[in-house]
Order: sequence, then structure tokens, then C-alpha cells
Amino acid sequence: SYRHVDDGGACLDFPGLLGRVAAEARGTGIGRVRFVTSHPKDISDATIDAIAREPLLARHVHLCAQHGSDRMLSAMNRKYTRAYYLDLVRRLRERVPGISLSTDILVGFPGETEDDLREALSLMEEVRFAYAYMYHFNPREGTPAVDLPGRVPEDVKRERLSRVIALQKRITGEVMRALVGAELEVLVEGVSRKQDGELLARTDHDMMVVFPGPASRIGSFVRVRLRSLRGNTFRAQEVQ
Repeated sequence: SYRHVDDGGACLDFPGLLGRVAAEARGTGIGRVRFVTSHPKDISDATIDAIAREPLLARHVHLCAQHGSDRMLSAMNRKYTRAYYLDLVRRLRERVPGISLSTDILVGFPGETEDDLREALSLMEEVRFAYAYMYHFNPREGTPAVDLPGRVPEDVKRERLSRVIALQKRITGEVMRALVGAELEVLVEGVSRKQDGELLARTDHDMMVVFPGPASRIGSFVRVRLRSLRGNTFRAQEVQ
């Protein structure tokens, strides 16, 4: 939603901001720029083009769906439809090949039915998010949703959430296993807390990798080959 108008009347929107940040970052040692928490209504074609055009911009977008049912999206005041969201995903993947997507899914919103939940599950199957943050609805005082009719019982919310989590766990495993054997560049963020002599790094697509190496590599980019998968973390070897 970013939009800045200076004293002279010139407007800088979010795609322009991305381009300016990337231009400023070049030559400074910054090798990757990532932005997070994107509302689907604000991802324009110009924003997609900026990601495609600028190599410094991470090939990952957190694209919060919230739900897959048009009825629930309307009740949540999300300002887009399921069809709009899926078309946005299509455009992102066409213009930025290999981009990874993550999301938020909220179940148990007032009025949600089993048919609505099936729509959310089918959206997850169709898009195949790399990962998701998943919740059930909890009323918060001061929000319009507190007074909405059709409150979903707690046990039903928990059961629906368990199905969403189980589905995403399967999809995440499938998405990540398909990458085993690939070579890619990772940014070393720290040392592994579980294994001495190993580093913790992050891929361009916001996936975690561990591989042997000294702490002096923290903050640098390293090319690795993904050797195996343990949970949601790749085990890798540096490519010399």
C-alpha cells in the first residue's frame, strides 16, 4: 500500500520503492533484499515486474490468503476473491519462474461451514505453498468479528485446524523434497544450535539449510548442494 508524495508532488509507489532500494543496495555488499507480509490486493503487475527485473529481490513472496472460500473472504473484508488470488499466483509464477510462496490460513471464522473449509483446503492443494502460518479464529475485543453470528465451537475449530496443518505439512515435504540435489546460493545467518561445526543459512526462497563450515562465514553468501532433508531443514555441502 506504500505511496509517498514529496513536496514537489512526485509520487513514489511500492514498485518504485523496490527499484530504488535495489539500486541503492548494489555495490554496498548487500546481496539480497526481502520484503514480507504482502496483502494480495496490493500486489500489482508493476510490483511483480520489479521482482522479476531486480536480481537482488528475493524470489519469495509471503502472500496472505487467509481463506479459500469467497464467502469467508468477504466476511473477513479481504477485498479480493478466490479467483483473483489464484490469478495473482499464476501471474507471479509466470513472470518470476521458481518463485516460492508462503501464506497465512485462518479457520473457524464466524459462519464458516465444512464446505468453506474444503475451499480453503483445495486452495492450498492448488497453490502448493512452501509453508504457511495456520491459526483458528479467536475473538478480539474491539474488532467487528466479535459480534458476528455463527460462532464455530472450539472443538470444531481445533479439528479443522488440525486438517489444515496436516495438509500443509504434506505439501511442504513434497515441495522441499523436489529440491534435493539442487545447487543454489544461500546466505549464512548463524551457527547451528544442534550440531557443532555447522552453519545455518537461508535460501533465496526462504528455506533453511545447514552445512559444515566455520563461524567466520556468517554474513556471506555460499553456494551449496542440497543433499538431504531433515524435517523442514535441508542438509547441504558447500560447492567448491
